[in-house]
Amino acid sequence: MLQPKNILAPVAVAVLVLALFALLYTSRQQFSPVYDEVANIPSGYNFLTTGRYTDATHPPLLRYIMSVPQLLTQADPLPNDSTALYRWQDYGVHFLFNNNQSWQQLTHDARAVNIGLAMVLLLVVYGYTRRKLGVAAGLAALFFLGFEPSFMAHGQLATLDIGFALSYVLAAFSIEAFIRQPDRRHFWLLHLGLGVAFMCKFAALPIFFAAIIGILYFRKQQNIRLKHFWWSPVIFGLMIFATYGFQLKSPSEDTQIVKARDKEKIQAQLDQYAAKLGTTREKMLAVQIPAYDFLKGFGMQVFHAMFQDMWERKENFQYLDGQYQRRGWRTYFFWSFLYKSTLATIALTLLLKITLWVQRRRERRNGQPVSIMALCLMVAPVLLFLACSLGTINIGHRYILPVYAFLAIGIGYLVTLPYKWIKPVVFGALVLHAASSLSVWPHHLSYFNELSRSRFYLADSNIDWGQDLLFLKKDQQEQAATGQITGFWGDCFGVVKPASLGIELAPIPASREALGAGRHLIYLSVHRFLNRSSVHPEGLYPWLNALQPVRKVGTSILVYDITVSLPPS
Repeated sequence: MLQPKNILAPVAVAVLVLALFALLYTSRQQFSPVYDEVANIPSGYNFLTTGRYTDATHPPLLRYIMSVPQLLTQADPLPNDSTALYRWQDYGVHFLFNNNQSWQQLTHDARAVNIGLAMVLLLVVYGYTRRKLGVAAGLAALFFLGFEPSFMAHGQLATLDIGFALSYVLAAFSIEAFIRQPDRRHFWLLHLGLGVAFMCKFAALPIFFAAIIGILYFRKQQNIRLKHFWWSPVIFGLMIFATYGFQLKSPSEDTQIVKARDKEKIQAQLDQYAAKLGTTREKMLAVQIPAYDFLKGFGMQVFHAMFQDMWERKENFQYLDGQYQRRGWRTYFFWSFLYKSTLATIALTLLLKITLWVQRRRERRNGQPVSIMALCLMVAPVLLFLACSLGTINIGHRYILPVYAFLAIGIGYLVTLPYKWIKPVVFGALVLHAASSLSVWPHHLSYFNELSRSRFYLADSNIDWGQDLLFLKKDQQEQAATGQITGFWGDCFGVVKPASLGIELAPIPASREALGAGRHLIYLSVHRFLNRSSVHPEGLYPWLNALQPVRKVGTSILVYDITVSLPPS
């Protein structure tokens, strides 16, 4: 018979997971389709049903999973829509708003799938931490990760970040399991974990280096035979080929080479390569290449992350705490962590770092080696953080979302320390952590901690991803009903434009006088407000810089209430 103390932990886990599920499930309906959802929602379904992969910059595995509801409900892949071959933004909008299903159903169903992945991530982190460190540690890890603002932000949207965090964590666990027991079963589980993570997102590349470091470090201690890893390229190659549907495709079939933004540059480079090979561009482009979209997408992502000095367009600057520059900041993710983590998270992270440092000094004095668990769980997130910091494009704190899953395990470890004060401190901090996160519900995408809300510290998906158009629509309807507004004007960031949701906004004019006489409301999204470029060094609408918005719609759209009087006759 189960004792009360034995069922307390499962009950607590069930209550917490169900509560978090309810929060994410209800909030998913309040937001318009965000930027990346327009690519993620149709891409997997399009590839499975027509063989066209709309956006190759990410692997298709998570997008396949998101397409399950579309496969069950037989959504229309729009097979005659040629934009699917070269411009995912247009195709994604067409798919959502010209389908045999409503955009709400398509979007909400895909988000529901992602919520499921978020719950799996919570249970995986809890299960691992509980098994390694005990029930109290598992509950602390679950509570921390569940109320982490970035987790809640992307758990309710059809983005790749939650699925990537899950796959990256599982890959790290597979590395530890193989090092502990380097037999045939764990060899295959290791390759499965690494391969799945890489097919979820190309940003998983650092996990391969984490595996190499761990295996080489413990090679002699664990008697790991390296000769079997000669098969690794073959195994990963077959996994990639299978994930891409055993695709054989020639570059001549790639419409983007003809219609891409940099098509002239691409074709000139191809001519140079062809000349060196003693052939012509036409013959070279006709060669059938296995998993062509993988090679193309991986190349594009590396180029985009490491060498491409672009924000939206070539002339645009990147933004960090009031500063603008062409290339990204190497310290960007350090600052984004400080801005977008709860204050409790920052305090617990410092406490964890201090305790790990003290413990390691004690172990070194006693001649104890680094533990397998510690090395695997520290190297994987650190390498991801460093890899993201090397990029030249700074557009999203979400890139380091997997780090919080490892941090959750570390906070679980704190609970196990033999200090009387540690549990009250940790659980007290977790309560403050949850309170800070819930205070902004459901607007976690634009969460900033209490010390980082006085101005705009970050742009893009950190605050404005096109998520608040439904709030804008409601606000406009309420204001129009008063009969006091002469004109509605707006400029909102995102692939989905207000007109697609039935919102009529005139383009914001170049001056106040151009509004005409009367009372006017201007809706300007934060991302567009912060936009600076060599073409617009003072912003897109310099005349608005001196004015104060009267309020926000949602958390990402500024509202200006301007009255223009007729000049005296």
